[in-house]
Amino acid sequence: MSNSDIAVPGEELCVIEEFLPGAFTYSDEKGNVRATVTGLVKRDFKTHDIHVQPLRSKLLPSQGDIVIGKVVAMLNEKVAVIKICAVQRENGKLEILKHSYTGLLHVVQASDQPSPNTSIRDVVGIGDIVKAKVISIKGPPFLLSLKGQNLGVIYALCPFCRVELRRRGRNLQCPSCGQIFKRKIPIVE
Repeated sequence: MSNSDIAVPGEELCVIEEFLPGAFTYSDEKGNVRATVTGLVKRDFKTHDIHVQPLRSKLLPSQGDIVIGKVVAMLNEKVAVIKICAVQRENGKLEILKHSYTGLLHVVQASDQPSPNTSIRDVVGIGDIVKAKVISIKGPPFLLSLKGQNLGVIYALCPFCRVELRRRGRNLQCPSCGQIFKRKIPIVE
């Protein structure tokens, strides 16, 4: 970690032999120094302490923000992990974030009319770029929703051909191999 890395709550920063815990840090039972807030990691080489300077809220997505992110993992059939890269501000401008943040999408928040048997894989796929809404008050991780006409998968590649998928009704289709994929796609963009 450099002196300007961003830490999230619980993240290991160092061991107590390297630096003593300072503001917004603590030492766990194994002697690891961990962050208590999301912020910039600062090391003082004179006093040998480490602290976290909390980020101001305008640097983080907040409840109600529309965000753009990439689906990076599926925790199970119900939850997808999304790397948030940008925030669409109230004026419509897209602001690229200096640091990405983790978002979680639960299948219940993935569609306007979820069925009990719906899998998260029926809504998004790994590598998809999504437009989502932040529904949690605090984060990271931020809880996200795709409920709404203008939210959903805005870009996806065929997992077989790596060709950009095209809209076909309410699904996406690969123009190369013809495979059809279920996705929650925006009705209006």
